[in-house]
Amino acid sequence: MEDRRKEEIFTKKVKAGRRTYYFDVKENVNNDKYLIISETKAVDFGKQDRFRIMVFPEDLDNFQEAFDEVVNFIRENDDSIRTDDDDYDSSVGD
Repeated sequence: MEDRRKEEIFTKKVKAGRRTYYFDVKENVNNDKYLIISETKAVDFGKQDRFRIMVFPEDLDNFQEAFDEVVNFIRENDDSIRTDDDDYDSSVGD
């Protein structure tokens, strides 16, 4: 019988406190690639919540454009966010 699992071909993990974000590129049995963005968050007693969204190739340009706009809006309108231009050593506390 043919193996019909969805194959993960690339992943990037971002730790952020109690949350971890995963950016996974997977490939289905038809060799179509798609993006899954997952968030896992520690809740209590060793349990985790997980939320996922899938972005298909035909939606990537629109998704990226909207994502970039939202990130830029937040950076421009939230004084609490530090950028790479700030005098900040991100390794402090590691």
